[in-house]
Amino acid sequence: MDQQQLQELFERYYNQTATPEETAALMALIDQTPEEKLAELIREQGAKLSVADPVIPPNVARNILQNILQQDRRPLRRFSAWHYAGAAAAAILLLVGISWLMSGKHPAPVVKTPVADIAPGKENATLTLGDATVIGLDTASNGLLSQQGNTAVQLVNGKLIYSGNTANTAVTYNTITTGRGNHYSMVLSDGTKVWLNSASSLRFPVAFSGSERLVAVTGEVYFEVAPDAHHPFQVQMPHKGTITVLGTHFNVHAYEDEADITTTLLEGAVSIRKGSQQQLLSPGQQAVISELAGISVRKQVDLAQIMAWKEGYFWFNDTNIYALMKQIARWYDVEVRFEGNITEDGFSGKISRDVPLSRVLQILELNGVHFKITGRQITVMP
Repeated sequence: MDQQQLQELFERYYNQTATPEETAALMALIDQTPEEKLAELIREQGAKLSVADPVIPPNVARNILQNILQQDRRPLRRFSAWHYAGAAAAAILLLVGISWLMSGKHPAPVVKTPVADIAPGKENATLTLGDATVIGLDTASNGLLSQQGNTAVQLVNGKLIYSGNTANTAVTYNTITTGRGNHYSMVLSDGTKVWLNSASSLRFPVAFSGSERLVAVTGEVYFEVAPDAHHPFQVQMPHKGTITVLGTHFNVHAYEDEADITTTLLEGAVSIRKGSQQQLLSPGQQAVISELAGISVRKQVDLAQIMAWKEGYFWFNDTNIYALMKQIARWYDVEVRFEGNITEDGFSGKISRDVPLSRVLQILELNGVHFKITGRQITVMP
């Protein structure tokens, strides 16, 4: 067996650059290769995507291969090369999906594909104007959507942009809302850039006037605020505090179905206020607002993990199944229910938000949790 050829073909297949002839040659080599060597190749490729080392322990890589390939490693003459391609592709897709370290607290069961599948979230939102006109941004064409006073509301390459002379403009509020399974980005009239996660909203003035720039959020929203020392930027979280900034980058996680509200600072400085309490944040810190404890500050947080949603990833860090499935439900627009005694163990890892729901559930099943899909309802079972 040519180890160098195997590695080169594996890398090309993994990177989706292999020709059909190269894929067939790879599948033939796979049938002659010990599983330990295949597990090693998977770990090597996974390390190139990982933020942690090692990506997949040797025993987990072997378990993945055994569960996927154990029914398929039969004499080549009985099956076409594309039969092996399906098994290898499943292994590689799982690697692309996990590219992360599983908790390893459960034996890996045979991976089962759900009967139905659900596509990942997409870029879409609705814009509600001050006169209650509702515009669906997924069907709107590029160009001018509305002229509100001196402010032009335009769609440019799929992004909502407010621009124009704000002087002497009456204060009119618009609201942009993303449903479950949607995300969106926009630019406010002062140049502030905004990204909304699924099931989120932002209420904002068409043009900022007066001594401050005031907006209100629900859900999860990331801001890159345009600097203006004379007009502080304020973010209101209904009944849960106010954020004041001059010019900075920060993330607000304020879903109404979660007990705590978090504000994470990436650049600059922000002040968090709730009632008589006030806290200043430095870059890399996170403020947590809770009903019982008020405001507390986490001195060091993983910014890459916090911002994974904006970069197109789920990133779990010892996350329990209930909190994890809330994210799944919002992104795939599904209802989740639980049945039986579900594991209390946490899940850690990173997975693309661009994959179908079945891929996410396959990966979670490696950790001993099982799922049943009925329409848009997921039942989580032990």
